[in-house]
Amino acid sequence: MPERLASWKKLSVLTLFAMVLILVSEGINKEILAVLYVIFIAIVIWFFTKEKPLKILGISVNSWAMSILICLWLLKLFPGEVTSRVWISCPPLAAMIAAIPEFMESKNKFKIPAPEVRQKLVILFLSYLVLGCWLNFTFTIQEWLENDPSLMQQDFSKSSFVVKVEWPKWWMEISEWIRHWFSIIKRMA
Repeated sequence: MPERLASWKKLSVLTLFAMVLILVSEGINKEILAVLYVIFIAIVIWFFTKEKPLKILGISVNSWAMSILICLWLLKLFPGEVTSRVWISCPPLAAMIAAIPEFMESKNKFKIPAPEVRQKLVILFLSYLVLGCWLNFTFTIQEWLENDPSLMQQDFSKSSFVVKVEWPKWWMEISEWIRHWFSIIKRMA
């Protein structure tokens, strides 16, 4: 049993309970429970990564996990044309999530960070904003190629920006697995 009232273990039990309720409910109740399910998962990930930070190559990916989860939720809420905008907003959103602890004192009081911390936050936000711009550039080029197929016939071998990418087999298998699970979640919601 968890020691504290607000812990990722208790919230994960609530998440499982919400998932079971989604399976047996219908109509508007199912939609409300699906929203609660996503909120519970977000809170579980927040608490879990706060207690046990997730690091890849020594870099914390907690804010990225949360921002990707929020973006997936936004894609579910607003399907269609906003797809590229949601993914473009993922890096700046990750920067904002990473900055939240720097503005919090103990007992949930707000504070103004020290000047050296603010400088790090500005660099973090601007670098993540550049990543968002590169994603925007990628989506723009993809849109150009879809709207004008004759561009595909041109030679881009000397281009510094356009590179033909062929995804490795393992990446395609992972993407198929993700699509499979999204279709299951979509049927549940």
